[in-house]
Amino acid sequence: MTNTQKLFAMAFLCALSAGCRILPKENQACYKSRCYCVEIAISDEEKAKGLQQRESLDKDKGMLFALSGERPQKFWMKDTLIPLDMLWLDYTGQIIYIEHDAVPCEKDPCSIYGPDVPASYVLEVNAGEASRLDMRVGERIILKLRAVK
Repeated sequence: MTNTQKLFAMAFLCALSAGCRILPKENQACYKSRCYCVEIAISDEEKAKGLQQRESLDKDKGMLFALSGERPQKFWMKDTLIPLDMLWLDYTGQIIYIEHDAVPCEKDPCSIYGPDVPASYVLEVNAGEASRLDMRVGERIILKLRAVK
């Protein structure tokens, strides 16, 4: 199953669940009662660009990367101007790894972040959010997806 198919399947399952009778107006990634409106990076170009060159990220926003296949995948902060928390998720939305406060890379070589275990998604939010909400490995991020390109 491709990640695009997985995203659609998760949106469908969300629509069937008690907590999501109708799909949201925007794509969301929710942890407990806290939801982030997320941009979804699916294409190679979108994934390569990510949140680069952005000077800020609203506190209720984030980016969800739909990874190519479930395998270990690493990220870096090249040309990213804001510190981020990065959460690696499996295909069910379970948090499998958290990188707290990843700092922008000002010059090469840049630090490489990520677990050595397979992941299907990475959620990026402002640095400090994972600690503020006490997010932990093993807990689940619910994806409420309106549309996928």
